[in-house]
Amino acid sequence: MYRFSSGHGGLQCESCHGATHAEYPTSHVNDNVLSNDVQGHAGTISECTACHITVPSTITGGPHGMHTTGNAWVSSHKSVVEGGGAAACSYCHGADYRGTALSQIKMNKTFIVEESSKTFTAGQNVGCYDCHNGPKGE
Repeated sequence: MYRFSSGHGGLQCESCHGATHAEYPTSHVNDNVLSNDVQGHAGTISECTACHITVPSTITGGPHGMHTTGNAWVSSHKSVVEGGGAAACSYCHGADYRGTALSQIKMNKTFIVEESSKTFTAGQNVGCYDCHNGPKGE
């Protein structure tokens, strides 16, 4: 059904999701070669810098309409939420804003959050409450 579909920038879905039916890391070493080479971990291409030299600044212009990830997003997302954008966050971060499989960190990462650092481990679902007291950041 999706074999010839395309998306982000006109790329075929397989560009990020791998061969048909190989979206997740597999035990077949060759299925993970591309993702390991360009982003440093197996599975769907999820790191913006795998394809972009610098992380694009976008709120909804990424694949599947998502925002960019990384420190640039972490430092600027407050203005999006304050501007009434928190409702859109629930699609990936859940109705309770505590994170879902769609907001999962794919590899260990540390972000600078309000002049301190916050470390997430691979497989952790990211939500507002990881760094704030809910989506309003109080």
